[in-house]
Amino acid sequence: MGNVYKDRDEVMAEIGRILGPGCDISVELNNPFEEDFGKILEEAAKFREMFSPYRVVIKVPHTGAVTPENVGELLEGEKKLASARYDEVSTAGALRGHNLALKLHENGYRVNFTLMFEPYQTRLALQARPYFINTFLRHRLVQSKKIQSLLRDHEEGNGAALESLRDFFIAQDYYKPSDADKDLKEVAELGRWLVKYRHFEDAQGSDGLDGMRHNLRVLKSCNMPDTRLIVCSMEGPDNYPDIDKLLAEPEFVDMNHKVVITAEPNYLARFTSTNQVVSYQRRFMNAAKGQK
Repeated sequence: MGNVYKDRDEVMAEIGRILGPGCDISVELNNPFEEDFGKILEEAAKFREMFSPYRVVIKVPHTGAVTPENVGELLEGEKKLASARYDEVSTAGALRGHNLALKLHENGYRVNFTLMFEPYQTRLALQARPYFINTFLRHRLVQSKKIQSLLRDHEEGNGAALESLRDFFIAQDYYKPSDADKDLKEVAELGRWLVKYRHFEDAQGSDGLDGMRHNLRVLKSCNMPDTRLIVCSMEGPDNYPDIDKLLAEPEFVDMNHKVVITAEPNYLARFTSTNQVVSYQRRFMNAAKGQK
């Protein structure tokens, strides 16, 4: 940030100042894999003092196949998780984030349970009593388009399409590096399952919002009245307009108060404008030209 701030704490303090006293502020733990919960509590307490108990929300991630024992792989060399595929998890490792969220909840903190990309993560995340859950859109939608495109190329006779899909799965952490010789039939099966699960070829998910629809339905039926949904990570001309339309549908119109939409300011700003804004401003400004 132009070397204006010395460290993360100064950045967070400035964010708090800009947002003002009435806004929740989610803060990310420096190391959610810290084995000493006392140190995590110390870090959380620092932010509670900075923002007050009424504003601070501690961000806790799903951890999946990443554990204290293998997290170092993400920091060295090719920075890939070589020891495990994303679904090769231990119970304790995969539920680490849930346990951390519950401990923080027991110590009086509200929790933003993050890294929620697939609908099947939601009900499990709610077991941790979070204040926020999340729906990430951008990367999942882009990946779905790529998977669908390569499968269609394969069906149309492109003999290298499944090899490209296998490479894509490795690059995007569906597979680990040692899966470079994964049987192409299995590669195709995974691709087809993802497209089907994400409803990417029907009205529930062709816009990439199947996860958001699912999460709103789960929130509507659960007994956690204060839990809200953060919708984040958007791109392209359709994401926000599709969300806007979805929230006006009869099924979801009563859930608007449960939704927090976050995006880069410039992304949202574009949707204040249309071509007719330019056309009418031309007319207005020329009509008023020279008038006091």
